[in-house]
Amino acid sequence: MKRRCPNCGSDKVARILWGMPTFDEELMELESRGKVFFGGCTVMMPERKHHCNECEYHFGGEVIDFYGKLRSFELQLISFTSISFKVTYSDGVLTFMNKKTEKSRELKLTADEENKIVRKLELCHISEWEDYNNPEIMNGSYWESKAHYEKQNFYSHGTNKFAPYFEKMLNVFISAGFSELNDVKVFVNSTRENY
Repeated sequence: MKRRCPNCGSDKVARILWGMPTFDEELMELESRGKVFFGGCTVMMPERKHHCNECEYHFGGEVIDFYGKLRSFELQLISFTSISFKVTYSDGVLTFMNKKTEKSRELKLTADEENKIVRKLELCHISEWEDYNNPEIMNGSYWESKAHYEKQNFYSHGTNKFAPYFEKMLNVFISAGFSELNDVKVFVNSTRENY
């Protein structure tokens, strides 16, 4: 799977080279093809690893070193269809709730499972999600995410449009045992076809 920009969703992404690289023909060729981007001598904090060639957004890198450990996360979707859910992660527990039926279930994670889930969530670039809205589509979907790190909190939401890594996020929870979210993936993919 190609890396996507968490800001605009483009897959035209380059690796950022910080500092003073040795400029040779091969490196200049990679730069001209949009495969590398020269970040400059001053490294941004947290250090970003990728550059979007479409919207110029810098992203990626080790968020945990800068913001601390992810303490809790919440993702919910509300739609006019039969799909409405809420998934939370906190203190080694994943909880899924069907908001239509109000039925919920919990998965208690081992320390190893918890570390893997946290790492997978961070690979969805949740600290970089913004607000995603599409007034051209009226499918009646609204979602929001809340990520609480040791040093900073992040909130994002969308109306009729999903963040670029939304499906990847759903896959994290599906692979953890919440297969109910497969229906949500179908809904998200059908919505994406409209923008």
